[in-house]
Amino acid sequence: MSDDLIRDTRPEVQMDRLLEIMRRLRDPDSGCPWDIEQSFDTIAPYTIEEAYEVADAIARDDMADLKGELGDLLFQSVFHAQMAEEAGHFSFADVARTMSDKMVARHPHVFGADNREKSAEQQTRDWEAVKAAERARRGETRTLDGVAIGLPALLRALKLQKRAARVGFDWPQVTQVIDKIAEESRELAEARDSLSADDIEDEMGDLLFVMANLARHLDVDPEAALRRANAKFQRRFEAIEDALAQTARPPAKAPSTRWTRSGMLRSGRKRPDCGSLAHSAHGRGPYLPCMSILTPIPPAQPWYARAFYRLPVIGWLARDLAFGDQDNIWYFLVIVLTAVILSVAAWGLPALVMIALTYVPVHMALMVILARP
Repeated sequence: MSDDLIRDTRPEVQMDRLLEIMRRLRDPDSGCPWDIEQSFDTIAPYTIEEAYEVADAIARDDMADLKGELGDLLFQSVFHAQMAEEAGHFSFADVARTMSDKMVARHPHVFGADNREKSAEQQTRDWEAVKAAERARRGETRTLDGVAIGLPALLRALKLQKRAARVGFDWPQVTQVIDKIAEESRELAEARDSLSADDIEDEMGDLLFVMANLARHLDVDPEAALRRANAKFQRRFEAIEDALAQTARPPAKAPSTRWTRSGMLRSGRKRPDCGSLAHSAHGRGPYLPCMSILTPIPPAQPWYARAFYRLPVIGWLARDLAFGDQDNIWYFLVIVLTAVILSVAAWGLPALVMIALTYVPVHMALMVILARP
């Protein structure tokens, strides 16, 4: 009978089929050695991993992948329930019944006689009251009881702060939270040179905890915000890799200053695409759009550096050095050398020297006036 069930593909028996597969995998005599030797502790990391993979599939809007990841997560629940049944604690049916009873109890406006016209805020208050009663039945009388220790640290910090805020333990103003962040930052800066590694870790934890509190005050999900920042960093880092690939230089051999001078990590700006600009309204031919004049000035520069970067030819070459664009550098060196030869032939060397001596200070003076804050 069990072999027939394992191979049965009818929709109505799939839950029973999965439970039977799990039972067979854990069978001491004929099961899988790896599955047999697992415990709650060894499986827990896989459960957490599968939950994150579900979230990843949702973030990527990949429904085909989500179907598989939800199956993996369901299998984790079945695995834990099978081990619990073997130890005489509970079965999968007990898990399903507990969840069903909980949902019915927490939704009296759906499954009971409560008014279904309640606002979302009232339903939230009712929900919190039901959960508080559940915690009381479990003997959890303290405000912070029941906040799972195994949660990701950032998420647990947020839940702890929400619980504390319900009883008035909170900063009333966002500015106070920001002031606390500044204070913790100063303490961390002071600790890095004078305290032990353990003390530094402690100060870092304080800063991260207050950052989570700021997210709560701003009604921002810190986990979602950090995931967004991670994705942004990955996009910008890969843009730098792509730019370096055009110079035939692997990222590991690029000077560390090039990663910051390019400004891509900070601003996400990319150099203009030569192919798309070559025939645009701003293009003056197939080469000019690729010249260094279109290279962005590296950000976070002092006023005198910005003035230098605006210098025609010299400043443009400096920008190319910051971006590591060897093609443009050689291209401009050829142009400059050709211009020097032609100028000497037309006007002679003294005239060329006089033009250069006049051009540089006048242009620098103008750029200083424009660039200085």
